[in-house]
Amino acid sequence: MYKSKVFFGHGFKNWAAVLTFFCALCGTLPVNALELVPFPGSNLVDESNNNGDYVVALGPMRNINSRWRAENEQLVQGEVSRIVYELPRAHDLSEVMQSYYAQLQRFDATPLFVCQGHTCGSSASWANEHFEERRLYGLDQFQDLAVFQVIQEQEVTLATIYGVTRGNQRSYLLIDLVKIDSSRVIDQTPTVKTVESIIKGKRYLPLPINLVEGEFILTEGFGAVLAQFLKSSPSTNIALVVSDHRNDRLSQNIDNSTGIAESLYQQLQSAGIAANRIEVHGVGNLIPGKKNAVAAWVISVR
Repeated sequence: MYKSKVFFGHGFKNWAAVLTFFCALCGTLPVNALELVPFPGSNLVDESNNNGDYVVALGPMRNINSRWRAENEQLVQGEVSRIVYELPRAHDLSEVMQSYYAQLQRFDATPLFVCQGHTCGSSASWANEHFEERRLYGLDQFQDLAVFQVIQEQEVTLATIYGVTRGNQRSYLLIDLVKIDSSRVIDQTPTVKTVESIIKGKRYLPLPINLVEGEFILTEGFGAVLAQFLKSSPSTNIALVVSDHRNDRLSQNIDNSTGIAESLYQQLQSAGIAANRIEVHGVGNLIPGKKNAVAAWVISVR
């Protein structure tokens, strides 16, 4: 039987949020991280592949020394695959982005930079200066950008997804997938603004954890970033969800994931997050995941 260790719960509304999170992760796992499934009804308008340099945006668009560029960026080399879709008008941009979030998170993707609306900077600059794709010139308040890193054995993929709605109500989505050498992993803790964009956008934030001497430990600095965000957003509470796929028995996986969640809960408290701001859920292997893997996420439950 399913069970969960919950601290300082707030009732069924929070369970509804957690169940919504489960549903988002369910579905058919794509065969390859480079083959993201298009949103239903999307119309392909451009596609290209090349090898060479690629500038990964890790911050909003700013005018720096009289030149429009990402506030923080990193140059990489690799195999670049680009695809641009026109999106169906029956669905809003946030719904489309959520579908790609769900796909990427099945591969334990790590968010490097996320923004929405005016916090991204000038849409015209993203379209003309960064992506060099005029179709993406839209309204600043209706844009959504997410940059993720996916690490798979000997391969690292950087996924940049940018969506925008234009004044004529047409919406476009660009997906850049860059395969780089495994030695070129981008090591960056998400900023407070990125954490805010993910959590307030009702999306789920993966917690970076490492197994150290038999205990799962939060990546250094991440707890402090999360604590800083919660301090700036006193009305937001979070649920910590942990899955465990290391055993064949469901009950064992649930017990193990609950224990890991409790340990992470203590680490988040040590980072400065008040105990009454966190719920804890150990879900075993009730949601999809990689065999022998442990994963953790944070979602907003308000």
